Amino acid sequence: MFKKHPKNKNRIIHCTHSRELLIALLEYYSDPLNSILIIRESSYIQKKTITKIKFLLNSEIGKSIYFIDFNSKYKYISYKLHELYLALYFKCKYQITNIIVFCDGISLVNIFAGKSICLYEHGLVNYQAVDKMNIKKTSFFKKIKDKLFYESQPTYGRNKNISSIHLFQPEKAPKDLGKLALRLNINELWGDLSLVYQNKILDVFNVNIDELKKLGSHKNIIFTQPISEQGFVTEEHKLSIYKRIIKEYGEGDCVIKVHPREQTDYKKHFSDVVIDNNAPFEIYTLLGVNFKMAITLYSSVVYSFTYPIDVVFLGVKYDSKLLESRGDFEL
Repeated sequence: MFKKHPKNKNRIIHCTHSRELLIALLEYYSDPLNSILIIRESSYIQKKTITKIKFLLNSEIGKSIYFIDFNSKYKYISYKLHELYLALYFKCKYQITNIIVFCDGISLVNIFAGKSICLYEHGLVNYQAVDKMNIKKTSFFKKIKDKLFYESQPTYGRNKNISSIHLFQPEKAPKDLGKLALRLNINELWGDLSLVYQNKILDVFNVNIDELKKLGSHKNIIFTQPISEQGFVTEEHKLSIYKRIIKEYGEGDCVIKVHPREQTDYKKHFSDVVIDNNAPFEIYTLLGVNFKMAITLYSSVVYSFTYPIDVVFLGVKYDSKLLESRGDFEL
């Protein structure tokens, strides 16, 4: 049906979140002629970032870069069919040998079974033992839908089709995944890119180099999380949590990195430096911005540092209301 091109397009990269997008772009530009990038348009990536990609990389869209509208009102009719169509289309048209995904439950993983399928770090869930994961029981109708769309329950590495798992800290991988776990080194990926491709990625995330210089004088960085947007606590209570954290770890000496999915305007409530752009924090590390201490409730971004840094992982138990609504978990 489709003419195959054995020397062209042998790799597919699929992403959904802002940090995933950064890593996906690093991989994509390491071999753009042979790569296909699939980006889910969702609330996990800010609209202005999607708009920027479509503007900057217009010549590559529909040839090497594809978008799937994950915000569609008719989810299963629209994005699942679109995603399934692309997977089957690429399987027929190209000789795909390698897949990079951040979730092992999507159709690509099952349609390309037998190929080299690499699972890259999604977040904290990659470091949880299977008995600690919040895996919901699959209903009969969900099983039918999964079968129709070649999907399955995400297991973050336990899908039999996964060839390798790439983590920022593979030594922390659950024991049952230890043999598959490899180190994900984005510094190497970044260093191997030409300045042209590096600048493209900086433009996508609207990184201001001059602003970066202002961060160097601060010792600590606090990574916030969308705990009010997710309904765990009110926005007022979330702000009280971070005010308490800043008081404990040095007011005026902290940088606040806002989670991309948050709606809270931290600049109205804090005098400390606030990074509220759409760039994942890993991009600052790539550009040489270093801190002495990283503080978070439970963000896995603290695992991505490639230089010595003190990590304060406060956990859900830090706040009783959050613990009650979110529930505790251990790594």
